[in-house]
Amino acid sequence: MTEFSKLTGARDTLETVKINTDDWGYYSGGYNKLTGDCNSLINFKNLKNLSIYYYYNKDIIKGISQLTSLEKLDLNTNNIGDISELANLTNLKELTLHSNNISDLSALSNLRNLTYLYLYANSISNLKPLESLIVNGKTNLQTLYLHNNTLENYTTQNINGQVSSINNIEILKKLHDAGLKNVNIAGNNFQDTSELKKLTWTSYAE
Repeated sequence: MTEFSKLTGARDTLETVKINTDDWGYYSGGYNKLTGDCNSLINFKNLKNLSIYYYYNKDIIKGISQLTSLEKLDLNTNNIGDISELANLTNLKELTLHSNNISDLSALSNLRNLTYLYLYANSISNLKPLESLIVNGKTNLQTLYLHNNTLENYTTQNINGQVSSINNIEILKKLHDAGLKNVNIAGNNFQDTSELKKLTWTSYAE
């Protein structure tokens, strides 16, 4: 299959679409690019699980904002930089976006049902949007993978000309206290992680 528009079947009942390495010829050494974007899936109103990876096309994400029933989404390794289309996918529980070109996490600030979030191998330096995943002192987020990004203890944020300092370590501590259990921050540029090491994690890697 090379076009999403060729997807057919029980559009009212289909819950899972997965396009993986076999579909584009990885094992045979090929790069059979799919054509189209998520606009071709808008008629699949009950789609809950969508996996499209190793597509190497940032435009794959277009139209995904209409798939509001999604609970599990994997778009790893697609050269995606802009994830604003994800902002209204509030039913998402598991989100995999590793190995892209993402730097701005603002679109994730309202996705409070997330339990698993895989963001490693991107260009992330500011964790402030993830603080919004804490509601009344609690978060559903259980696992957060952030390794191989550009995170430091402190960064700056400029919103409408207003520059503020962001303490990424403090945000991770708040997420931990709210219920985050597993975190990986290896391969970043943190200068001091001693405050995180003091905390009790189920899994912690740096």
